[in-house]
Amino acid sequence: MGSSKKFIRLNNLNLLQKFTVVSVSLILSFFNSYGLKVNYPDGLGTMSGSYNDIGLFAKFVLLSILFATLSLGFISYQDSFVQEKNKLVSWLDHKMIFFKTKKKSFLFILVLWGIFLLPFFPVVSGWDLVAQIHEMVDVKSSVAAANIFNVYPIGQYLTDGTNTVWTNQHGAFLTAFYGLTIKYSWLIFDSYLPAYLFLGLSHFLFAVFSYSYTLSVIHNVAKSTYLKAIGTVFIIFNPVIFLSTISLSKNPLFLSAFVLFMGLLIQILLQNKRMDIRWMTMTFFAVFLGSIAVKWASILFFLVGVFLVFSLKKAGLKKISISVLLPVAVIKIMLLILSSNGVILNGDPIEGKGLQIQQVGRYLKYYPNDLSESQYKTLNKLFKVENMGKLYQTYNVDPLKSSGYPDKFSKASTQLGYRFQTVKKKDWEDFNKVWLELYKKHPEVMNDGFVAQVGNYLEPSRIPMDDVATTIPSDSIGHGYGSLQYSKWTHKLYHNIIRNGLGIIYDRVFNSHFAFFMHGNFWIVVLLLMAPAYFSNWKKFTLIVPVLLQIPIAMLSPLSNSTRYTLGLIAVTPMLLMLINTKMQKDEKNHFKASR
Repeated sequence: MGSSKKFIRLNNLNLLQKFTVVSVSLILSFFNSYGLKVNYPDGLGTMSGSYNDIGLFAKFVLLSILFATLSLGFISYQDSFVQEKNKLVSWLDHKMIFFKTKKKSFLFILVLWGIFLLPFFPVVSGWDLVAQIHEMVDVKSSVAAANIFNVYPIGQYLTDGTNTVWTNQHGAFLTAFYGLTIKYSWLIFDSYLPAYLFLGLSHFLFAVFSYSYTLSVIHNVAKSTYLKAIGTVFIIFNPVIFLSTISLSKNPLFLSAFVLFMGLLIQILLQNKRMDIRWMTMTFFAVFLGSIAVKWASILFFLVGVFLVFSLKKAGLKKISISVLLPVAVIKIMLLILSSNGVILNGDPIEGKGLQIQQVGRYLKYYPNDLSESQYKTLNKLFKVENMGKLYQTYNVDPLKSSGYPDKFSKASTQLGYRFQTVKKKDWEDFNKVWLELYKKHPEVMNDGFVAQVGNYLEPSRIPMDDVATTIPSDSIGHGYGSLQYSKWTHKLYHNIIRNGLGIIYDRVFNSHFAFFMHGNFWIVVLLLMAPAYFSNWKKFTLIVPVLLQIPIAMLSPLSNSTRYTLGLIAVTPMLLMLINTKMQKDEKNHFKASR
């Protein structure tokens, strides 16, 4: 009788749920069968000729059934859930009871993560931090190679006529905050360590507050003790997550702000909490901080704000406009004013064309002499065509964009991809036309290029790129500011046996399938399978939207299967798993209509 009731419930799915179950299962099964022909082992394979493989087709069908069954299983579990009652449940509830109190949760995470992070004290960071310091220290040089913005180059036509080296490449306001703090730390204390202490501890305390706040909200709302225990363990004991809490990089800072934002969303969507002054202030701060951390966050928060207006109707219009939409508008207006007055350098159009560039690079790797005269002329204004096939990497678009530190300034350079020194805005006008022509001529290699760039994010058998920092780079800043390598006390903090050894252990653990909970592509698959269960009404739909939006953002990033670009998915998907069977108050008023 119980299974019959579950079957009836599954037949009452709305149209959006049915469509999502079918489409998600087909997409995931395609990438985990045919897509692996491209991505295994090195991304240089092809799907060409594989559609006649009966064994591969059988795998595709079986995986489709498996993924659909798992997705339907989430919906069935959500609808049929009954609170567990046994000794294990009672024991787990007793052990996790302090998570229901924000202060106790804060103290627990503070002490636990503080112990975990002691060998990495006070901060970790990637090379972006070095660039941010340079932008606040350097002056513009007539020698192109001496300008820091040419590490990730901006078209020279965008940099002419201004003396600034301040860019929005790593978030203009975050660059100013980090760069100026470290700059004045050296000027005042003759050391970078005070800045590292301030920046590292402030981010750590904010991150601990964000996680403790949101986990406390979830533990008071979620119903399943088992899911709360599983989700909490996946978050609290995940090195990717707790290392990000002391990272001076844009994506980790966004993650901390986003976790707090999700906790605030849960309160109004699942708890029907009033949007009082305190809630609005915290939301404004989370959105503002997240938006200055990464450029794409403003788009994400704007879309979520629109969905919130639909979910909460007129009652939430004014408050959502102030707390979610206003901070996005303020940042955009400030950037517009500063860039139009030459204070901040405008972004380069190439940043939005990474996937297309990867496909063209792959095309020229296999068909280097296949361009028509007009196609060559168009592409050669933008790129050094003879280098593109050689520079193409399946996992990283940066070499084609001339990013990084290789020799790219001489005319004879074999490392030059993007012609940033000579390109003009009008040169991009025919790029899409050429791209489409190449697609029509050899669709198989262009499709393979697409799969190589985005497919790994949907293939949990593929171990992601290990691009989470466990140390801080050593680099000479110059201009009287010394060197990160030789600055007082700092070098020993970041280069010692314990820290280096733990970094090696972290890398080995991460690069194993055992560490699936540290991998962004695993959580993307879980999120997609869970999504139909959240598509039952506007409020739960709105709750999952900001997490789902980060999947295409990661796929369109410069890196394939990056961990940094999936941090929001790694941390928040377990939270949504904990909430999957949570019933909302006044739930029936927001339900989508079932499709019969």
